[in-house]
Amino acid sequence: MTTLNFDWSNKEAIKENLLKWSYDESLVLLEDDEDVLFFDNEWMGIIFPYMFDEKCIKRNYIILILKNYIRDSFLRRRSLSELETIQELFVDEMQTYCSVKNDHLMQDCVDYFIFCKNKLGKGHHHNR
Repeated sequence: MTTLNFDWSNKEAIKENLLKWSYDESLVLLEDDEDVLFFDNEWMGIIFPYMFDEKCIKRNYIILILKNYIRDSFLRRRSLSELETIQELFVDEMQTYCSVKNDHLMQDCVDYFIFCKNKLGKGHHHNR
């Protein structure tokens, strides 16, 4: 594994390196917990389009990162408006994709989102 080194304050460098990272199994951004970097709409927005490219080596990983981001938003932040933003930015497009492609992993992420949103909307969320 090779850790990418670049200027994290440079948005173009971030985009360029996230593209490299998405298509190269040997590249990592951080040694530990790199998925947490993407628990942010802006960062997730950069890698989000790659989950629709079946040639993307980290496609499944990106989908799982989004699912973990949804879980984190549901369990920690408990904000319906935050989940609605995630839906507008990511989940609606995933639902459209799943309506024409039989993608079980992506559909599982969409279903999990709907479950969390419904649970939060009904006020049945309990602290763990």
